[in-house]
Amino acid sequence: MSRWQFILDSLRHYRWLHLAVAAGVAVATAVITGALLVGDSMRGSLRDRALDGLGRVDVVLLAEQPFRAELARETLDKFAAETSAQDSPGAYQRAVPVLTLRGALTAGSGKKARRATGLTVYGVPDDFWSLANAGEGEAPAEPKPGSGVGSAGASPSQGPTDLAKIKYEIAIGPDIAEELGVTDGDAVLLRLPTLAALPADSALGEKDETALTRRLKATVVEDAATPMLHFSPRPSQQTPRNVFLPLEQVQELLNLPQQANAVLFAGDGNSADAALPQPLRDQLTAALQPKLADYGLSLELIRGGENAFGGYLRLSGRELVLPEAAVNAAATLFASRDAQPVVTYLANTIRVGERQIAYSTVAGVDSVASLGPVFAPDGQPIELADDEIALNSWAAEALDAQVGDAVTLTYYQPETMHGELQQADPVRLTLRAIVPLEDDTGAPTPAADPAFAPELPGVTDQQSIDEWDVPFDLVEDVSDAEETYWDERRTTPKAFVSHALAARLWVTRWGTDSVLRIPTGDLTAEQASAQLAGNLQPQQLGMVMLPVKQLALDASSGTTPFDGLFLGFSFFLMASAVMLIVLLFRLGAEQRASESGLLLAAGFSPRTLRRLALLEGGAVAALGALVGAAAGVAYAWIMVYGLNNWWSAATNAPFLRLHVEPRSVFIGLAAGVLVAVAAMAWSLRKLVKLPPRQLLAGDAEPREQRLPTAAGKRSWTAWVAGVAAVGLAVAGRSLEGEAQAGAFFGGGAMALIAALAAVRQVMRRPSAPTARLTLDGLSLRNARRNPGRTQLALGLAAVASFLIVALSAFRLAPTDSGTGGFALLATADLPLQYDLGTSAGRDELGFSTRDNEFMQSVRVVSCRVHDGEDASCLNLYQTTQPRVIGVPSAIADDDKFAWGPTAELPAGDSPWSLLQSDLGADDSGRPIVPMVLDRNTAMYSLKLYAVGDRLTLRDEFDQPRTFEVVGLLANSILQGEVLVDAQEFEQLYPSTGGSRYFLIGPVKSDAKEDGADKSSSPAELATLLESQLEDFGFDAVDARGRLADLMAVQNTYLSTFQSLGALGLLLGVIGLAVVQIRSVLERRGELALMRATGFRQQRLGRMVLTENFALLGGGLAIGCLAALAAVLPHAWSQGASVPWLALAKLVAAVAAAGVLSGWLAARQAVRVPLLPALRGE
Repeated sequence: MSRWQFILDSLRHYRWLHLAVAAGVAVATAVITGALLVGDSMRGSLRDRALDGLGRVDVVLLAEQPFRAELARETLDKFAAETSAQDSPGAYQRAVPVLTLRGALTAGSGKKARRATGLTVYGVPDDFWSLANAGEGEAPAEPKPGSGVGSAGASPSQGPTDLAKIKYEIAIGPDIAEELGVTDGDAVLLRLPTLAALPADSALGEKDETALTRRLKATVVEDAATPMLHFSPRPSQQTPRNVFLPLEQVQELLNLPQQANAVLFAGDGNSADAALPQPLRDQLTAALQPKLADYGLSLELIRGGENAFGGYLRLSGRELVLPEAAVNAAATLFASRDAQPVVTYLANTIRVGERQIAYSTVAGVDSVASLGPVFAPDGQPIELADDEIALNSWAAEALDAQVGDAVTLTYYQPETMHGELQQADPVRLTLRAIVPLEDDTGAPTPAADPAFAPELPGVTDQQSIDEWDVPFDLVEDVSDAEETYWDERRTTPKAFVSHALAARLWVTRWGTDSVLRIPTGDLTAEQASAQLAGNLQPQQLGMVMLPVKQLALDASSGTTPFDGLFLGFSFFLMASAVMLIVLLFRLGAEQRASESGLLLAAGFSPRTLRRLALLEGGAVAALGALVGAAAGVAYAWIMVYGLNNWWSAATNAPFLRLHVEPRSVFIGLAAGVLVAVAAMAWSLRKLVKLPPRQLLAGDAEPREQRLPTAAGKRSWTAWVAGVAAVGLAVAGRSLEGEAQAGAFFGGGAMALIAALAAVRQVMRRPSAPTARLTLDGLSLRNARRNPGRTQLALGLAAVASFLIVALSAFRLAPTDSGTGGFALLATADLPLQYDLGTSAGRDELGFSTRDNEFMQSVRVVSCRVHDGEDASCLNLYQTTQPRVIGVPSAIADDDKFAWGPTAELPAGDSPWSLLQSDLGADDSGRPIVPMVLDRNTAMYSLKLYAVGDRLTLRDEFDQPRTFEVVGLLANSILQGEVLVDAQEFEQLYPSTGGSRYFLIGPVKSDAKEDGADKSSSPAELATLLESQLEDFGFDAVDARGRLADLMAVQNTYLSTFQSLGALGLLLGVIGLAVVQIRSVLERRGELALMRATGFRQQRLGRMVLTENFALLGGGLAIGCLAALAAVLPHAWSQGASVPWLALAKLVAAVAAAGVLSGWLAARQAVRVPLLPALRGE
């Protein structure tokens, strides 16, 4: 007989035993394959979600300020011209301009009003809807000849939705419609922010009328019919809260004709599932060539007087101050032409002695020969010192001023604080010169130029000072002479100071210079504009090309490796399967002990015998692995279903779908075979070393030697582990949070090790003779028959039950230290320019007197927000640009947050003060930004593990900035945010004004209304704020509820581990049954002899049941008691949320399965044939 024939015959003869082994292999393979497929399914689902949310859009141009919508067409045309000679399949063929901004909707009115906040409002042209991915088997929409908005000489065909065909006012999805309680055709009120030219935080910026409203008829659109309804340039598993309006309607509402603030660049259908190549994206970026108007800049010719000067070119901006990048580029470009920067500001008063003039423009400028404006009598420009001033002749006469007099300027600070103007300290200067407005011939001098100030609608176009439209009261008296000056000379400066002094007094975070003057020479305004536009970098002026599809694909890798996570969750399930393989294979080998002895006696070497057994076992493993790979797909489906339903709190991703990757199936199959063969080899390691005579007698049990030294070591193990358990328990009392839970968990684990070591010592100790043999004593002796096997079964039950129960110590519950003592966490769609935490700010926000008085007892911390990705554990996508929050120093007052590690801190200082640390500069010379993170955000989302770790983020100008961790919060409501100091925030994101993120404290107990306590519940406080601040899209949530949502992720993962661990423990119980059946088979002669001497079958069955219950009950008891040592102290001290009922059900299910396995073993015992067993003895 050949070797292979022998193996085939053995497989056939022992088929039932081999099928049992194959079942164990199938379970192990299914667990491995399923875990890998869960990871594939998670990544694939995230990828599909991100791609579906983008359609064919590959790159998005985003801008801080609106630009010409025609820029979309110009960019695409230039890209097409530069790539026409190249073979560029799937290249960019669509450019769709859109307007996008935050907004809110309201349906109904009064107490019945329902609101939807946190909305993204898109103004889109008709061809936006055709950007959706083509359906299965559907050809991509092809452009048609025409002049559609946003396409390069073509208009795309209608997309898969009627919105491209019908007239609609506002389109909303079914989720938002349900939230508002509206149906198709119902009216809704839309609120949008005004896109003001001036920053609201500037002294002249609008602070009150910051929102627009429009009542519109809603069109409710089904998700499936309109894929682009879920368009999102940032990947998120949350359903985008989008509403859509026709682009022209939003342009009309915002008074932005033919303008957009974003462009969507898309390829053809070939690019739907993959990003276009980097070279094409680079070419598209190079094709973006905005004009000065797209940056909000203008360069115009200002003509001078006939005899004074020949005129100049003036560079100005719609924001009153020029961006620093624009000034630097122009100064470099026109350096040879004596480019002259000017800082122009409004002085409330100019005073000399007792006389003053009101509301005068002051120009900070260094005079040059070609442009002036301050000349000496000999015609040379005067260089003013930083403590000197020049007045024009009208102002000097009105103030009766003489050279050498002291001149005092009063003015408001150029930046407001929470919407409140700040009066600056008066500035005292010495009058250096008086500048005439006309020369000897009556012609205007260079000083008589109103173009020193940029145009400001509402001011420079008004007929009198009284008609100025400014966001503050004109409290100074304006004389008739001053009105006449305005009528004749408008914004002509009445005073001049040095550029250095003006830059120091009136610098802002948006820029310093008001205009830049350039002598003309032979240069025209058109030439200068083209040259300057070509020298500007769009990203430095807030125009950024985002490769959204590539970023989405990168983010789809996820923050959590779910394949590894579910391998960990299924560890005990896999370990139990491996144990089952070992037990079943060893059982089969022991049943064939006489056959093995015969082969060895016939001349087979132990090595050959081992090889034959492993070849036979490998065939069984291959069969089991094939079945297990298929079962792994089903296991993965169950896990994905569980993530969508049972464990949805951990992922909040109901869109997960099963993705079966052949590579993962093959890896799982191969791993299953390798694990099974390794387990078989381990189970054979002692068997093949036994002498043939022993095997021929059917005895496959190795003779273990009990060495006194080994027993001594085991004794020491028990004592050391016991002392360690007590020490950790004592140490845990002085710790907090997860550190305390870890200490108690470690103490419980030491107690478990001590108990198992003590049991092992008892099992290895020789039995003492007794005068009377009882059934229970006989059961204990039988347990000692094979101590290694007994300890394996008991240890598995103990360790599994310990982990299942003890991990409850890590379940989290909301605490005051997690909320920082705050009752509400609130956000606003539109920024609040006034301080919600002050009485004056609430007056400006429209609070009634009663509500204002009540709110005085409520602590409010207002923060600024730079939108970004959610970096909390609620976002499965990998985060690269998280949201940044600028927190004020007031957050340190009464700080109740729990802190983890922090940088070195002076005694008594709050960790929040570390945000003002000076960390030096990075390699590029830019200051390093201190940041505080929640520990979970740092470790799991951003992969930062310690204080001092660094992260690179982009600032408003798309420049890389280095952030460094200076402190970590422990399980807080601030998870997901990058927290920086408010002043640092203003330098990073200067265009972001107002507050949109609020931490709101509970009402103090002494808050009274009409002599009675006003309700201080978070729900009623939230209702008050949401009602008062409805125009801002204010949304307040309970802080503890928010914290519970964040903690639900960890708690759900623990529940998942416990559930799968319980399955593993149940599988281990099956292994326990195999151990018992194996023990019964080994003792069949003994059991037959006992029956022959008068023992009834029921007593023998009870003896076997007692053995089984002793092993199972002992293991569960040891594990659960050790787990309680870990859980109870933490539960008592921290109020940990322990699901006692669920744990009791798990342990009860395991015990019930153990009873069943014991019954099977007892049934086998009483059915042992009497005569054959006695003959064998």
